[in-house]
Amino acid sequence: MKKTIYCIAVLALIFNLKPSVARGNSPAEFFVVWGNGGQWNCSLTIEQGQFSVVQPYMFLGKNDRMDKTGLHQVSCTTNSDGGVDGLHLFAVAGDNTPIKFSSNRITREFVLSEIPEAGYKIFRDGQDFLIIGKGDPGFGPRFEIEKSFVNVFEPSVPQSPVALPENWQENGKRIEINLSNKPKGELRIRRCSNNDGRLYLEIYTDGKPLEGKAAVKFNGKTLDDVSISKSLWLSLKPCIDTLSVVISSPAGVKNLTVATTLVEVRKNQLYVNGEPFLIKGTLPGEMTPEEARYVKSLGMNTLRGGTVVKEAEQYGFMISASIQGGGLKKISDYVKKGDQKEFESNLKEYLANTKEKGMEAINSPNALVIQLDNERTEIGANPLNNEKGADPWSEFLLGDKSEFKILDGILIKKLEPDETTGANASNGLCQRIAWIYCPLIFRRVHAQYISGERPVWNTT
Repeated sequence: MKKTIYCIAVLALIFNLKPSVARGNSPAEFFVVWGNGGQWNCSLTIEQGQFSVVQPYMFLGKNDRMDKTGLHQVSCTTNSDGGVDGLHLFAVAGDNTPIKFSSNRITREFVLSEIPEAGYKIFRDGQDFLIIGKGDPGFGPRFEIEKSFVNVFEPSVPQSPVALPENWQENGKRIEINLSNKPKGELRIRRCSNNDGRLYLEIYTDGKPLEGKAAVKFNGKTLDDVSISKSLWLSLKPCIDTLSVVISSPAGVKNLTVATTLVEVRKNQLYVNGEPFLIKGTLPGEMTPEEARYVKSLGMNTLRGGTVVKEAEQYGFMISASIQGGGLKKISDYVKKGDQKEFESNLKEYLANTKEKGMEAINSPNALVIQLDNERTEIGANPLNNEKGADPWSEFLLGDKSEFKILDGILIKKLEPDETTGANASNGLCQRIAWIYCPLIFRRVHAQYISGERPVWNTT
């Protein structure tokens, strides 16, 4: 009897320790982002619900810290230095549960039902601002995710290219082409996709279109003898490898090599050689074979950096190549001066540097992404230098003064198809300036910390 009473008492004590949650409450994910300089002493309070997980967002300053994490209140201190800081929160709350944000700058009480399902609310007090939204702040403002770039030059794929045998990789990886007419320019090869799982190669010149006939041989056997209309097209089954192309003509013999990897974007999915590919990447230094095996055992398949081509090809990783051309200032610097000629002059230097530094990665069969420059810049630079940095929310609030708006306006200039950042005999890469500046739209911004992980404070 005493034992039974003791067990009941213990169970009663446990249930009393469990926080009470109002009926009708459900899991909710939301965020608060604040900023525009100076120290912020912030707290979030919820009485008729509870917090379960709190994640700091953009806590990059030396003194940024969480002060308190509790079921009903969390608090922190940050120094935004002209950018933004914030919290990503998971809670159990109702749509009309009052949540209060208090700080030494802005104080607001809100309920989750006030926030648009796919949007956010903005509160301002002078230069200070507070943004409240649903979901993860790392995905950035919706207008950024849906931002469209100017059209990238893409040659059309013909209906009847010369097809290589399916087992081309097993039989010498070499194709011979005899052109009846002399090319009127330097011969080049361009890789193209038709979203059908095959790789298409266009052989063309940087001068006038090709003319005449082409006899195409593989492994000593003639595949086709075709009339050329502007350029010669080949198709093959893609793989992570290279193909040797020997072209003879009245001008002599030209030896080219082209990567045979096919990288495609179909809607919101990345494909490699016709198969869906999920990037699981890391930022390595120089690796030993033992380190490479360890990194692979963690499930990593991609290396990111400007000098990772050798390691990636040696150990079988894909590459997200960061090519930092140099020679170009922040866009806002040119706008402040109103000097478009300086911009155009510096742009030429930037493109030349990018071409020189990027050729190894552009020509690598392991290249997955050619990322021009590092994190996207705005009015400031990298957030680790305690200036405004690569965060989409602060740029969103700049409105017409943001880098994106400026690029969409007076400074976007089209590059002719032959003015390529990677123009050489083995691969052409034709882009436009807007793509150069905005290669990545951040869906998760700076979730990297010195420790390599974003710290998480559980409140349970």
